[in-house]
Amino acid sequence: MEIRRITAGLAGFAACSGAFAQGSFNFDDIPGIDHAPSLAVDINPTMMGFLRGMAEAADPDAPDIFAGLRSIKLRVYSAGGNGAQFSRFIQTIGGQLEGQGWQRLMVVQDEGANMQWHMQMTEENVTGMTIMILEEGEAIFINLDGNVSAATLGGIIQKYGLQDMIGPLPAMNFPSSPPAAADGN
Repeated sequence: MEIRRITAGLAGFAACSGAFAQGSFNFDDIPGIDHAPSLAVDINPTMMGFLRGMAEAADPDAPDIFAGLRSIKLRVYSAGGNGAQFSRFIQTIGGQLEGQGWQRLMVVQDEGANMQWHMQMTEENVTGMTIMILEEGEAIFINLDGNVSAATLGGIIQKYGLQDMIGPLPAMNFPSSPPAAADGN
C-alpha cells in the first residue's frame, strides 16, 4: 500500500472536513529529535474566522467546514536518520490515545513507513482527530481541535467526493444529512 497516496488523501480530508476537537497536541518536543520541523502551521481561532469568511465567499452553498474548528496544527520533520525515534513516538502517542478511548481508524505499517489515524467520537459528533505519518524520510503530524457533527461530516464527504478516499473504513457510517425531526402527528 502506498502511504504517500494515503497521506495525500488524509491531508485533503483533514483540510476539507475541518472540524474536530481534542485539545491540542504539541508535536514540537519529540524524544530523541533535536531539530525543528521543516514546516510548522498553527491556525488559531482568529484565523479560523478568517478562513470561514474566505470559504463562505468562495462557495456560499458549501457546508461550513470550519464551524466548530478551533485550531489546526501541522508539523513536518525531515526524519533523516531518526526514523526509529519518530516511529517509537507514533507508537507511544497512538497507545496513549487508545488508552484514553480514542478509536484507531487506520494503521499502516509498511517497509520503512508507519501511519496512524485516530479519532475521538461520541454518538453524534467527532470530537478529536490526529494523523501521524512516517514515510520516505518525512514525519508528518496533523492535529485538529474543534467539534463536528457526524451529519455535517457526512455532508462534507458527499459534497467533496471523499468516499473513495475513506473506502478502507467500511464500518464508518457518516450520514449525509441530519435525521428528520419526528412528526408530531
